[in-house]
Order: sequence, then structure tokens, then C-alpha cells
Amino acid sequence: MTPLKTIILDAIRLEDDFNTHWSEKESLAYALDSFLSSKSWEIKQYGLLYACENWFRGIGLHIPYWDSEIKELGHDPETYWTDLAKCFLDETLEISSPYSLFIS
Repeated sequence: MTPLKTIILDAIRLEDDFNTHWSEKESLAYALDSFLSSKSWEIKQYGLLYACENWFRGIGLHIPYWDSEIKELGHDPETYWTDLAKCFLDETLEISSPYSLFIS
């Protein structure tokens, strides 16, 4: 099974603005900034997890999204999006906590 964190980091590396000198932490911070800037309204209305799932479903990053690809990676297509969002939020909470801007 390919770890979800690996899937996320691989997707970040495919971004046009990716800098090959970024650390893992800097890469995740880049993705976090992209997520927060594109989903701030949705975060305020529906919460972080819902907004993050939708960000991934809307190809916020170039992640595998076909059921066949998801299965090849060893994940369940039924829980993949939620699992991916939870992993991303867990990893990025370790970087910083800008979420306090949205949680009130």
C-alpha cells in the first residue's frame, strides 16, 4: 500500500510552481497555502475536512482519482478522499495552525 503522505507529496512535486529544493515541510506548506486560499469560504461554511475532501476531489493537487488507480495504490475508493484529507490535515497541522483563522 502506498502511504497517503507519499501520494500527496508526489502530487505536490507535479505542481508547476514546485521548487526542487523544498523540504517536505515546505512542500506541504505550499499545498496548505493553495488549499486555504482556494477553499476559505467552504472551510468557513462546512468545515476543514469537508473542504479538504472537495479540494482533492476537484484535483487541487494532481493525485490519482480513478477507482482503478486508487485500488492499485492499495486504497479503498470508498474512503480514499476522506483518508487523503485527514492525512493532509494531520500533516499540515504539524507545520502550522492557520486553521484557527477559520475555526471560531
